[in-house]
Amino acid sequence: MLIGFLLFSYVFSAQYLTNFNNAFSFVENSDTVYVATAGGVVSFVPSTISHFYSNFSFSYRVFTTANGLRSNYVLDIDEDGVGNLWVIVRDVGIQVKRKDSDRFEAYDLPIVTLRKAKIIRYFGDDYFLIGTDYGLFVLKTGGNINSEDDRIYPPLIIRDSVKFIERGKDFAYIVTPLNIYGWTPDSTFRIDVPLNYGRFRIVKELADGILYSTGTKLVFASAETTLIFDAGSIYAAVKDDNRVYIGSNWGTYLFENRRLTKILSYPSSCIIPIEDSGIIFTYFSTNREFSYYGPPWRYFDGSTIYSFSTPVLFNLVTSLKFKGGVLASGILAWTSDSISLPSKLLIFDGQELRYGEGLRNIDHAIRSVDIDDSGKIWVGLYSANSPGIYIYDSSGRLQHIVDNLPSRIVCHISIAKDTLVALWQDGIYRIHRDGSFFTAERVFMVDYPFFVEQSGNDRYLIGTENEGLIIIDTSGNLVLRLNPSDLNSALVSVAKSKGEKIYIGTSNGLLVYRGMSIKKISTGYVRDIEFYKNFVIALTDSAIQLIYDDSLVYSFTSMNSPFTPINEQYYRVRDVLEIMDDGTLVVGGQEGILLMKVLFPDLKKESFRVFPNPARVGERIYVDAPEEPVVYDLSMRRLPYRAKLDGDLYFFDTNGWARGIYIIFSGDRKPVKILLR
Repeated sequence: MLIGFLLFSYVFSAQYLTNFNNAFSFVENSDTVYVATAGGVVSFVPSTISHFYSNFSFSYRVFTTANGLRSNYVLDIDEDGVGNLWVIVRDVGIQVKRKDSDRFEAYDLPIVTLRKAKIIRYFGDDYFLIGTDYGLFVLKTGGNINSEDDRIYPPLIIRDSVKFIERGKDFAYIVTPLNIYGWTPDSTFRIDVPLNYGRFRIVKELADGILYSTGTKLVFASAETTLIFDAGSIYAAVKDDNRVYIGSNWGTYLFENRRLTKILSYPSSCIIPIEDSGIIFTYFSTNREFSYYGPPWRYFDGSTIYSFSTPVLFNLVTSLKFKGGVLASGILAWTSDSISLPSKLLIFDGQELRYGEGLRNIDHAIRSVDIDDSGKIWVGLYSANSPGIYIYDSSGRLQHIVDNLPSRIVCHISIAKDTLVALWQDGIYRIHRDGSFFTAERVFMVDYPFFVEQSGNDRYLIGTENEGLIIIDTSGNLVLRLNPSDLNSALVSVAKSKGEKIYIGTSNGLLVYRGMSIKKISTGYVRDIEFYKNFVIALTDSAIQLIYDDSLVYSFTSMNSPFTPINEQYYRVRDVLEIMDDGTLVVGGQEGILLMKVLFPDLKKESFRVFPNPARVGERIYVDAPEEPVVYDLSMRRLPYRAKLDGDLYFFDTNGWARGIYIIFSGDRKPVKILLR
């Protein structure tokens, strides 16, 4: 507990680099606009917007898990009567940022269903309307930010999926696919509309009537008339004074003075009105390259469209490598139901962010990144139709293409003494270079390699998808095979050596192998392993685990740190953890890149147990230590006695030893004296 407290106390800075291209809703708070996005809550002041040629920019800030959010994927946002911000976080539920605070707080409610909430609207008088796929929940707070004082009313009349909530003058409009309802604290009633062409999606109350969508129609209804417009499938509607902006798959429209005008051909999904008739909008694209992270924000000033100039594309990280002051990262825009696999290479030298050129085709999926001693960045592509390996300089310029590999599906690259590549259904190859020419020499055949690591100067560690861990020498001779039955896992996602130990990451936990014995340290799907000082750091789907002396001492999770878990089943990556020289953890995941600086404490060396002590000549002396012990006499002369293993314990057979005092050492722990009588 003390070690955990020290570690948590020493996390003193964090930053999450996310992608906020996909925006869902916004709220204005004084002169600042807050936007709920897939990369956190973005705040900006519209008066800071400037544009130059085809780009625009503004001063902005992004609130992420580094600012208290439990996930960066924020579905909706609203403010209460005093200026506190309330958000819906995907798969988490409600969180709150007080008016004068820079952090979001948890707002845990006792109903699990509310973790799947999608919409939140403040009605007034401390009522919040919460839309879910299971109906409308009503939250009555006590006027303070304390969930223990709240009352929650579950769905009674409105039990269908809530798609839209609009605050009206006298009541709230609740839109479900089949009905439009009115809600007040005292009643819930169905609103009869003159026309129904299919599923309802949005509704807006105007001074002279209501505007609602049904099917692909937009209908204006007043006491004296009904007007019908074709508008497509509507995603968004926002009112700005007497105007209503409509976003649909057919384009972006403006409804004003009972007329509907198409102002943009872009199919906008979130529209933010800006002064002087301008709008900022985001949109869904049919381009498969944008199928996950969305195109950049656009600004329309009434005549010209400008694109947001900041390149923010940090989600779905597939590989990370930090070397020589350069951080290289592969990011992937892939979805579980698509064959779309475009990637981008991000290069950051501490001053400027750059992209690697030439990665635009859908078959150029980055699976592995490494940096050689000259600073060149090697990018392994994962597709049968890919060129194989791209090699870049630190400015992102493409230098070479290695396209003569036996297989174009590159699972992993390891650059140390040798340059190794793991090729799908082909095995481990050593790459040789002669000027601009590259040749590949097969070292070992294995069908489904997942990871390859060089251990010292004479060993290669091969993690596989279905054969466990394979260790070979540099000539390709088998040294050791740890089968799935030995590891309780067929998949070995990562394996790295430290001294005489090999740390093995599997789909079932972190293991350490030493001296023919295997010890399980922790559970979870291990994505990567790194070493820092006396610590082993393991990245799993749900935590960053800190290991000391082969024991788990602390876990950074979404509950106690900015870390966000991985929950996409198809997102199978490894090699996404790096540690900078100052102890900053660089973690890649499906929500971006987390930089979390940890001041690793210098823990005191612990001793180990030797028993029995004293002992008699001829007895076994057991040593409970993680590393093989050695024996010295009082003159500090090492003695030739070798320890053996009995299960997890080392022991010495003292037959033939002289009586006296001996000193036993094990690793960097405090030595122990033993008396032999």
